[in-house]
Amino acid sequence: MQIQTLELPIGDIPGFTANCYIVAADEDSKNCIVIDPASRIARIESALAGRTVKAIVITHRHSDHVGALAALGEISNAPIYAHELEINGLAEEKASGSLSLGLHIEIPEKISVVKDGDILTLGDLSFTVLHTPGHTVGSICLYEESQGVLFSGDTLFCGAQGRTDLHSGSPRQMRESLSRLALLPDNTMVYPGHDQPTSIGTERHRALARI
Repeated sequence: MQIQTLELPIGDIPGFTANCYIVAADEDSKNCIVIDPASRIARIESALAGRTVKAIVITHRHSDHVGALAALGEISNAPIYAHELEINGLAEEKASGSLSLGLHIEIPEKISVVKDGDILTLGDLSFTVLHTPGHTVGSICLYEESQGVLFSGDTLFCGAQGRTDLHSGSPRQMRESLSRLALLPDNTMVYPGHDQPTSIGTERHRALARI
C-alpha cells in the first residue's frame, strides 16, 4: 500500500490544517482512493500525478475535511461515499461547522451511502467501513486489515481522541467507538484526520487507556 499524506491548510486560520490521504495499492498503481479532500483542489490534483480516482471517502461531515469534495468529484467523476447519517448534515452549516470556520462549502448533489461493515475495494485492498460515532453521529473509520492500516478521521488522534462537544457529538458514543478500535491489533497504523500517524498499540497506553 502506498499512502500519500497531504497536510492542507483550512481557510485563513494560521496553523490549522487537515490531512487528506491519497491511497494506492502500490507506487506503480494507476488507481487510487482519496480520503477527506480537505481543501486546496490544485494541490490534490498535483499530488494525484495522473492517477485515476476510483472513490472519494469522507470520514465525517465537518467542513475542514470536505472543502475540495465537490471540485474533486467533478474533476474525477469518482463516486463519493459517506455514512448515511452524515449526508444531510453536510448541507447544514451548523452541523458541518462551516459557520464557525468562516467557510463556504459546496456539497455535491450525489453522495453514495455506506454503512458499518461495508467494504470498499481498490485492487487487492479491501477497506472495511467502521461506524465510529462520537465526534459526529455518522463518523466512520476505514480499516484495511491485510495491511494493518486504519484511517481514523477525527475519532482517534496521536495522543488524543476527537472532541464530542460539537453538533451531533456524544461522549458515550465516543467511548464505545474507542472501545471498538481498542480491539484492533497493536501494530495497526493509525492515520488520523489531523496531526501525525500513530498506532493502536501506542494509543492503548494513551487515548484508549482513558475510555
